[in-house]
Amino acid sequence: MYYSRASHSGTAGSKSVGRSTAAYLTFIVGNAFGQACNASGIVVDALTAQPVPHAQVTLQSRGAASDATGHWSIAGVPCGAARFIAERPGYLQSTSAPLAPAPDMRLLLTHESSIEGKVLDETGDPIVGAEIQVYDSVVQRGRRVMRASGTTNTNGAGEFRIGGLSANKYRFCAHSSKLTWPVGGGDPLLYTESCYPAGQPIRIASGVELRQNFTLAAVKGVHVRGVVSGIPEGASAVIQLGHNTARIATGGTFDLADVAPGIYSIEGFADVEGRSALASTRVEVGGANLDNVILTFVRGVQVTGTVLSSPEDMPLTVSLVPSDPSWDAGKPEWDASRRTFTFASVAPGKYTVAIAPLRQPYYVKSIQVQGQDISDEELTITSAVAIEIAVGEGLGSLEGMVADSDGKPVAADVLLLQGIQSPWRGTAQPDGRFTMNNLPPGDYNAYAFGDARDVEYADPSWMQSNAAAPVKVTIQANAKPTIHLTLR
Repeated sequence: MYYSRASHSGTAGSKSVGRSTAAYLTFIVGNAFGQACNASGIVVDALTAQPVPHAQVTLQSRGAASDATGHWSIAGVPCGAARFIAERPGYLQSTSAPLAPAPDMRLLLTHESSIEGKVLDETGDPIVGAEIQVYDSVVQRGRRVMRASGTTNTNGAGEFRIGGLSANKYRFCAHSSKLTWPVGGGDPLLYTESCYPAGQPIRIASGVELRQNFTLAAVKGVHVRGVVSGIPEGASAVIQLGHNTARIATGGTFDLADVAPGIYSIEGFADVEGRSALASTRVEVGGANLDNVILTFVRGVQVTGTVLSSPEDMPLTVSLVPSDPSWDAGKPEWDASRRTFTFASVAPGKYTVAIAPLRQPYYVKSIQVQGQDISDEELTITSAVAIEIAVGEGLGSLEGMVADSDGKPVAADVLLLQGIQSPWRGTAQPDGRFTMNNLPPGDYNAYAFGDARDVEYADPSWMQSNAAAPVKVTIQANAKPTIHLTLR
């Protein structure tokens, strides 16, 4: 139930980093019950309200293009509620709230933003093939983070362009792995990375065409040296800093050569007979060699689990989701009965035990460690852990209405939150009504949002500032309570 999304495109000799901006307009249809309706309307610019011509309206293999005045029409489409998705070159993809096909529909498109410029060396010459990395702000597992979302490369003139940017916070970094020789000869020089902005991310509004050049300084690489501890006997280990790697020498020392100045995370990976050990530390590298770095390996621990009261023909899919995305617990090994599983080597830290949805009418009743239910909280792993998963039978439903602050029914996304688990999601139709089926029994907080994709549900301060007061609801097997929600 986790997701992320990005839509950036690069040009000027670059590889693509996003979806094509070929123009089309489509919609995803809900329950139509075999009925046919007509849909027509106009596509307009969200900022200027001017018509947008040459968009296309499609449903499966049928469709129609908007004319010079932005108008379109299509007959014989299913009558169920639909999320209209609009695209046209130079505009961002736009997804509407669920709407029933009707005459005089108004579909909005927002201009894309972009960044273009050059990557140059200190003499003003272009750097060919330099890479531009895009970092944008997204919500992942209910928290907003900066994510590496795409790359592009400079062409023969050192030029680049990245389009398809929505209104958001961004940071752009340019670097080159090429070496350059100094005047008069000598050791090769490395290019330093350059980022814009240098500090906090910049917020870019819709329709902005940003121009920014990057200058990469050529510097002499330095050595980063240190010693490791905690490596299991007989383990094969490697040390990594950015694109630099090094083996561990006799005596537990390492030497990373040709490192450019910057702030880095040094990672260590060791493996022996399927059991791993990990290490990590932050360093700041200047213009001189950095010595005496200490890197301590921590052995992975074993996490075992047992599935209770689950049908024999319904195997579970269990994963450990780390709070630190740099660690990966891997996949568990199951016994022949699919009743017990083992994560052989898990790095100490905080994890969420995630279980894929079960087939109806079953659900995860509890996830216990030492008799305590951790279904709604993170599990801190410091030593071997045994997990017990209980499966229950019998699902419930929920129905209700969503209204705005004036009491008028509105279309909206509905979220049911329970602890740190990913929320259950529903959709209120334009008349405000919604129904959610196949819900596990339990106590939930219910909310309504215009667009649930950017809801930071795991951040209490964000929820307090942006969400209406929750409506508490208890779901029971074979029951369907009714609630009323307010869209803030």
